[in-house]
Parts: sequence; C-alpha cells; structure tokens
Amino acid sequence: MARAADVGRSTLHRYFPDRDELVSATYEDSLAEIGRAMEEARLHEGPALEAVRRMIAAHIEVGDRVVFAFGDPALSRAHDTGEEPDEPEEIVALFARGQEEGALDTNVEPEWFVHVMWALVFTGLDLVHTGRISRHDLVPRILRTFERGALVR
Repeated sequence: MARAADVGRSTLHRYFPDRDELVSATYEDSLAEIGRAMEEARLHEGPALEAVRRMIAAHIEVGDRVVFAFGDPALSRAHDTGEEPDEPEEIVALFARGQEEGALDTNVEPEWFVHVMWALVFTGLDLVHTGRISRHDLVPRILRTFERGALVR
C-alpha cells in the first residue's frame, strides 16, 4: 500500500497504526468513489436502459474499488452495519423502472437483474485483471451480453 501511495511505510503507519484501520479507511474511500461514480451516472435521468448502460460503465470505471469493496464477502460482512439493504435500492429501482418502461423482461424480479449485472461486472473485471481481455472491450462486452439476455423481444 505504501508503494502504491508513493510514501514510506513509516508515513503510512503514522496515519494508519494497524492493518484493520488501513483496510477500513480504504473500504470507506472505495464506497465513496463508487457513490461518486453512481452520481455521475445520473441513474434517474432519461430512459432506464440508457441509465443502466451508464451505471455499468461507471462500475467498470471504478472497477478496482468495486472488487475491493464487494469482492471479499468477509470484508463486506465486517463493515455491515445492518442499515443497508443487500442490493442498493436505487439500482433495484432502476431495473424496475426499465421493466415499467417496457424495455426489460418482466418475467423476473428486478433483483435478478442486479445479480446478473454484478456477475457480468465481476467476471469482466477478473478477465481484465488476468489479461484475457482488454479493459477497453469490457463495457461493450458486458452491455452486449446483458442486453441480449434481459431486453424484451
């Protein structure tokens, strides 16, 4: 972490005396960055399908933060206050809006789309991390896969 931040280990320890405090601060910072990306995606603007596309692109933009914050169930559980629902309400509402607008399949619950989206995002980020696909190709690939399975035909 010190190397990534381009500071000495002693400097890092001055701000974060132990590993738990460093992980906690990094987790909170990651959530803030993900929140910023979601705000910039403007989920409430325009047709739901366009907002879904922006949301997926935003998650990929902060992909390292997404993987850090949600990729390890133990980390998520350690920071779970019980106040947040399992799936963010604004994301569930976005998929429900897509169903109401007639763009998304109504034969499944909106939460299903949330889980499918996360599966595609995490799988894609893993493939980028292991060098099997380029980050540049990731958003179009996820959107193509999602839309071919979720849109009304």
